[in-house]
Amino acid sequence: MKYLLIVAIILSSAGFTDAAEVAVVQQAARTTTGTQDFTSSGFGTPKAAMCLVGYGATNGTAVSHAGLSIGFTDGTRQNALSVRSKNGVTTTLTGRRADTTDMLLLANQDGTVILRVQFSTWITDGVRLNYSVAPGTAYQVSCTLFGGAGIMNAYVNTVTTPSTADLSTTVTTVGFQPDVVIGAVNGDGTYNDSNQSQGDLSIGYAINGSTQKGHSWSDVTGLGTTSVIARNLSNRVGRGGINSQQIEIRNFTANGFDATLRAASFAATLGYLALKLNGITASGLAVDSPTATGSQSITGITGIPQWGMLVSGSLQSVDSTTIDDKSEGFGISTFTSTDQSCFAIASDDAVTTTVTESLVDSKPICLRKDAGLFYSASFTSFSNGTATFNYGTANGTARKWIGLFFSSQASGVGAARRRVF
Repeated sequence: MKYLLIVAIILSSAGFTDAAEVAVVQQAARTTTGTQDFTSSGFGTPKAAMCLVGYGATNGTAVSHAGLSIGFTDGTRQNALSVRSKNGVTTTLTGRRADTTDMLLLANQDGTVILRVQFSTWITDGVRLNYSVAPGTAYQVSCTLFGGAGIMNAYVNTVTTPSTADLSTTVTTVGFQPDVVIGAVNGDGTYNDSNQSQGDLSIGYAINGSTQKGHSWSDVTGLGTTSVIARNLSNRVGRGGINSQQIEIRNFTANGFDATLRAASFAATLGYLALKLNGITASGLAVDSPTATGSQSITGITGIPQWGMLVSGSLQSVDSTTIDDKSEGFGISTFTSTDQSCFAIASDDAVTTTVTESLVDSKPICLRKDAGLFYSASFTSFSNGTATFNYGTANGTARKWIGLFFSSQASGVGAARRRVF
C-alpha cells in the first residue's frame, strides 16, 4: 500500500494533468480563401465546436459598425447566424442572415457577405475550417472545442417552432438525451442564406433537469431615431426581439427535446448544439455584474469549473423587454483558465445618427456602451464553486448577465478527478 501511494505521488508530480473537455482557440482569420486550423496542443480530437467572429481585428480596439456571427458544428452538420448594424447613418440600417451550410457567416454593414467559413475536418487537437469567402481584414476568430472523455455525444441542427403560442416541435433526431443545449436565435428568420431586415440575435442554453436562460439583442431597422430592444430570459433559451417570440426547451427525451413557442404567434428557429456529458457537471447561473473594479467573483458554480460562457449586456432587469439606453450593449465570452475570448457589439438607443460598434479581445469579459468601454476584465482563477476575474472597467450599477459553466470535479471531500498522462 505504501509503495502504491509513493508511485501515485511520483506519477502525479511527473506529468499528470487535468483532462480537458473544452479548449478555446482565438486567432486572426486568413484573408484569402482556403483552410485554417484551430488547435490546442494535447486536446485530442474534438466532437463539436462553437465559433465566433465579429468586425474586430485588433484585441481591445473598438471599430465602427456592429457585426457578430456565431456557429456550431458536430463534424457532420453545421449552422451559422449573424447580426449587423451600420454606424453613422440617419436612417437605421440593420439586418441578419443565417444558413445551414456555413459555420460562420458575416456580412458587412451594408449586407454584402464578406466571410463564409465551413467545417472541413477534425484534425489532431482541433478543427480545420474552410474559407470559401475570405475577409479583406484579418478579423479575430474564436473556436471553442468540445471533446475528451467528458463529452460523450454531440449533435448540431436547427429546429423551427410552430407559429402558435404554447405549441411545440418535437426533436427526435439528436439520438441521445442531451444534458446541455447551447442555442442561438436569429429573430423569426429562416436559415435560408438571405439577408433579412432587423438586427436580431439571441444566445442561450438549457440544462436538462436544471435551468435554461437566454439573452436577446435587437436593433430595429428603417427608423430615423434608433430603437434597441433587449431582454434577459430566466426560463427561455432564446427570443426573437421584434415580434417577441420566445423558445422554451421542454421534455428532454431519450432522442431529443421539445421546442415550445411562447409569447407570440410567429415561428422562431433555434440553431443549437446538443451535448451529452460524462462525469462533468453543467451549471447555469443568473449573474449580476460587479459594480466596482478589482477582484470580483461569480459564485454558486457546482464544482471546480474548467470552462465558462457568459452572455452579457447592459440590462438592469430580468424577464422585462427593455427599449432604452439599458439595452444598448451585448456580448458573449468563452474561456478556460488558459485561454479567453470575448466579442461585443453595441448601438446607442434614441439617437438620430447611429453609433454602432464592435469589439473583440483575448479576455473573458469585454463590453461596450455609449462609444466607450463599459466592462473589461482579465481572468484570475477557477476554484471550488467560483470563477474570479480582475476588472479594469466596471459600471456602478449591476447588470443582468447569464453564465454557463462546465466543471470536471464535483465539490466536497473525496470528489473524483480524472487524470491523463
